[in-house]
Amino acid sequence: MINCTGILLFFLIFCPCLYAQFGIGAAGGIHYPGLLSSEQSNSKFDTGWGYELMLQHQLFHLTDSIAIDARYAFRQFKNPVTLPNILKTWFTFNYLTINLLLDFYRWPKFALYAGAGGSLFSSIARNDFFDYTGTDFIPEINFGCKWVPTQHYTLFSEISLQFGSLADIFDEHIPVTGIRFVLGGIMYLSKSETED
Repeated sequence: MINCTGILLFFLIFCPCLYAQFGIGAAGGIHYPGLLSSEQSNSKFDTGWGYELMLQHQLFHLTDSIAIDARYAFRQFKNPVTLPNILKTWFTFNYLTINLLLDFYRWPKFALYAGAGGSLFSSIARNDFFDYTGTDFIPEINFGCKWVPTQHYTLFSEISLQFGSLADIFDEHIPVTGIRFVLGGIMYLSKSETED
């Protein structure tokens, strides 16, 4: 799975047909991976917070108002959960994420977008005698809106839905299916070939 992700990342970055627009950004917000609870103990994650750092570039325009972007992000969120026989335990979730984002409606300074992607997802928790580390691949879908005040800056709000679970926690799986809401911004270091 990691090799496929690496090949996709290499293709998206170095494909000669890509547009030149390239930007760096950051975001922060809340994360709630507790839409579902575990079957045996009914354990589920509570709301947490975190940040993300990202690189984004434009792949191509389908039409004047529809564009596809690729985003590569590192995310870190911290969420608590009450586990069987243990008090509340904080998990740190790290994501290496690739998303393809589609602008499906655009005004002069605003746009609505949707997308999908996947993350190499690692989780770490320590509490007294409990020590957990796990890695998995989880998919997600994204919806957002963005404000483009100039060709060099974009501010956005985004919500995403992720799917997955943590395995082998006291012989059960604890779901991490949930939502993430962030506010962020991107500064473009170069402009699109479609812009004058």
